[in-house]
Amino acid sequence: MRTRIRFCLLAAALSLACPAAFWAEPELAATPGITAVPGTPDTANPGAVNAGAVNAGAASAAPDPLQAGAAQDDAAAQYALGRRYAEGNGVPQDYQTARSWYVKAASLGHADALCQLGILDEQGLGGPQNIRSAAVLFEQAATRGLAEAQYRLGRLYAEGRGMPQDFAAARRWLEQAAAQGQAAAQYSLGQLCERGLGGPQDYQAARDWYAKAAAQGCAEALCRLGVLYSQGIGVPQDYSLAKSWLEQAAAKDHAEAQYNLGMMAELGLGGPVDSRAAAAWFEKAARLGHVLAQYNLGVLYSQGNGVPQDFAAARRWFEKAAAQDLAAAQYSLGVAYAEGRGMPQDFATARAWFEKAANQGVPQAQYQLGILCAQGKGGPQDAATARTWYEKACTGGLQQACKAARTLTAQEPPAQGFTAQEPAAQGSAAQAPLAR
Repeated sequence: MRTRIRFCLLAAALSLACPAAFWAEPELAATPGITAVPGTPDTANPGAVNAGAVNAGAASAAPDPLQAGAAQDDAAAQYALGRRYAEGNGVPQDYQTARSWYVKAASLGHADALCQLGILDEQGLGGPQNIRSAAVLFEQAATRGLAEAQYRLGRLYAEGRGMPQDFAAARRWLEQAAAQGQAAAQYSLGQLCERGLGGPQDYQAARDWYAKAAAQGCAEALCRLGVLYSQGIGVPQDYSLAKSWLEQAAAKDHAEAQYNLGMMAELGLGGPVDSRAAAAWFEKAARLGHVLAQYNLGVLYSQGNGVPQDFAAARRWFEKAAAQDLAAAQYSLGVAYAEGRGMPQDFATARAWFEKAANQGVPQAQYQLGILCAQGKGGPQDAATARTWYEKACTGGLQQACKAARTLTAQEPPAQGFTAQEPAAQGSAAQAPLAR
């Protein structure tokens, strides 16, 4: 007798942040490492010219005022030339040349040049990556009051990159940048306040900093506010407000917000259960690479829930999630191949997927792999290996695996049949509806 698996939706039960990464990167960067808005004045050096404002046609005309100014040790002109080459504005993009101009401007104390040179060092552009050098350069610019450098220095302290990890120092630098309105610093400071890193845990302060960053359009902050209200973290639980914040983030193609909206729709949080809306949100997030959205969309296709039942589509989404090493998706693919769902039955492929999930500690995958080894399906019959997998599954709490391990002998394989069960190791949607 074969018992078909009842796939369960997964939620990010252990995630502490709405975005995948702890720190939000500035949203104004046009190219890697370039953080100012083209056509704006240099706030750290009044009167400086932003290279983004230079007409590309004028760059090749003679005489070039930037070249003339740079030759006379005008730091603003040298910095602007560095920006021109870093951005490829009217000239071929050339980080080495950009670096040479930034070095000249930085030697004259130009704060933005120090910061941009630090970014090049941090990212290994125009020269070898050197995080320690980047930290030194960021600190020099930060002490001159440049908010972008203060944010980047705070981030390095928080991550312990180029220096010992120091959340108190991170908080000090982030507070200075946040006070100047730097959105990424405001969001990151909210993270420290929420987690109690580098200072007391303060949910209200976290909420306030998120709100400031959200007012500037920071998608990570918009998403995080949605999670706070959905779960009542430091604020009264309010699904309507949660949905509003998440929708604003989702409109900016924020995958985690789209995923969370899908979970709210599927679980009926703040409204009726709407599997069709859940599938639509999961698909948006899945196409942006969100691994749990990919898996959950596969579940909905396998069930025909909110979408027409389509085992081939389910398999495609499971494969995308499995390629990101999601154990539940690997196990689900093993089940699909073992049962021949929408494809020819293939125990060898099933065995390979079960082994991937089993090596990540999924008891159900360990048990099914034990069955295939004991029966010699998809590979050689091997009672000793089967016993090993049964024992691992038993240790993971699967009682039928304990029984199989006790009764297995080389002459007495377990009863024929495939008895797939849903993976429980990664948490169910009912336990943790939204990412934390």
